[in-house]
Amino acid sequence: MRCFFIIVLVFASSAAHATFLAVDVSVTANRTTGLTTFNALFNETPDFFTVDGIGRQADAFQFWLTDDVSASFFDTGYGGSGTSVIRGGEINLGAGIPICSILAGSQPTCGGWGEPIGAVDFDVTGALVTFSVSSALLGIDDPSNPPARWFLQTAEFGGCTGPGGRCVIQTGTVPEPGTLGLLGLGMVGLGLARRRQVTPGH
Repeated sequence: MRCFFIIVLVFASSAAHATFLAVDVSVTANRTTGLTTFNALFNETPDFFTVDGIGRQADAFQFWLTDDVSASFFDTGYGGSGTSVIRGGEINLGAGIPICSILAGSQPTCGGWGEPIGAVDFDVTGALVTFSVSSALLGIDDPSNPPARWFLQTAEFGGCTGPGGRCVIQTGTVPEPGTLGLLGLGMVGLGLARRRQVTPGH
């Protein structure tokens, strides 16, 4: 059975309503093809092309990747130890889903996370979003150090979509054989300024 955790983080939210969440996530690596495939089933058909006055998508997501299976979200993202971030908050720009490196400190590109390193096409079927990315591009292709870890966050117009406007961080490992299991729900209240956002240019 595959581990799948949800961590709810307290941040300020600007969303008018809070509904866009992932209800089932599968991330698997194929050592033969060298691709990592992402399947994210959301609780509603995502709207990636409606934007507000400052370019924030109606619905958005981000995947962070790290080759350290024991890493926390804060080590991976804010600590700069992650290998890459998949910027589902910039789909409206029309060039697929951007992939960025993760660098420590606030960066001028990729929503503050790092530097652009590529982009991939994606497919939307109802509420299911599917795409595949080179594991080497994601930085998780080291066969001597499996598995990797992923973290997923959703947003609406730049605002967190968890209960009470909290940011929900879902996490699991790659590769992950077996059936998805919801094992836990943690709530962590943090008084941190939201320096980095899902939305472009912030």
